[in-house]
Amino acid sequence: QLANLEQEWRESSNPLLSGTGAALIGRAGDFLDNPAGEGDVSTDAVQNVIPVISGVTTAIIGIVTILVITFYYMMEKAFIRKLVIGQLDPRRQPRIDKIWQDVEGKVGGWMRGQLVLVLIVGTIATVAYYILDIRFWPLLGLWAGITEIIPLVGPWLGGIPAVIVALTQGWEKALFVTLVIVGIQMVENWVLVPRVMKGAVGLSPLTVFVAILAGTQLMGITGAILAIPIAAAIQVILTDYFTGRQGKRDSQAQLGWRWMLSRGSGREDEEPTRSPRGPSDTSQESRDSAQTVSADVVLRPPSTNLDPAGVARKTGWTPYSETDTAERPRQKSSEDPASRT
Repeated sequence: QLANLEQEWRESSNPLLSGTGAALIGRAGDFLDNPAGEGDVSTDAVQNVIPVISGVTTAIIGIVTILVITFYYMMEKAFIRKLVIGQLDPRRQPRIDKIWQDVEGKVGGWMRGQLVLVLIVGTIATVAYYILDIRFWPLLGLWAGITEIIPLVGPWLGGIPAVIVALTQGWEKALFVTLVIVGIQMVENWVLVPRVMKGAVGLSPLTVFVAILAGTQLMGITGAILAIPIAAAIQVILTDYFTGRQGKRDSQAQLGWRWMLSRGSGREDEEPTRSPRGPSDTSQESRDSAQTVSADVVLRPPSTNLDPAGVARKTGWTPYSETDTAERPRQKSSEDPASRT
């Protein structure tokens, strides 16, 4: 029966069934045809199983490593941020601190999004395995949810144990389990990941897909796991950079426009950079008016062509000649209170 199912899947037009599905059925058939105690397992079967075990082990180690690093960072994140930012130029520290907080917010959103995906996929798989009456359905559903952390290949790694267990109960159940895994993979890639990550991190589905592919090529499973938070951090840095440049351009354009308006109104002497003016930046009109007021208030000595009598009536100032200068001190001294006594 397994041989017939494998042949049907290999002839299927669906590349997923003709490739991965047929390979899984073939490996399961090798194990069932060569049970322990009746002969040695074929060399091809062993060679096919070793890469799968290696990939699963690498994925588990990567997940555990990331969880441990995340845990210790959450415990000491305030100290680490203060230590790193304290080594920078004091003028740049506020900007770097803001970028750091934005990146932490993006990474926190990614972790919350991953938790949502784990719960959704784990719940769907657990309910499906329970309905199909698969042995160890709680453990298999839990494993399917945990492996959801791994992008692209997570659902397949989570579904392989379920297919193997289902094969021991009949190829019909194995077929249904495979269809469940394919359905979960399609719903995850086309609906869950784009919507959840866009709402949690703010990345477009295309950016998420390209980041995962690039991370997988560079760092394998670990790169696929870290691809989305790294892409979110790059997005924050680039957004801050281009926003700063745009802000400088807007301020320069505003100053230039204000300078053009001042020239159009005839105030060429007013500098465009002095806006708003402080107390010390008075205009020419204010200085002229202040001088006019002071000129009216200050008592000026009369000129030679003024009438002395008229000046005396208006100002109370009595002019005297040069010959009277010698008599003025004697008059003051006579008016001194000390001289009266």
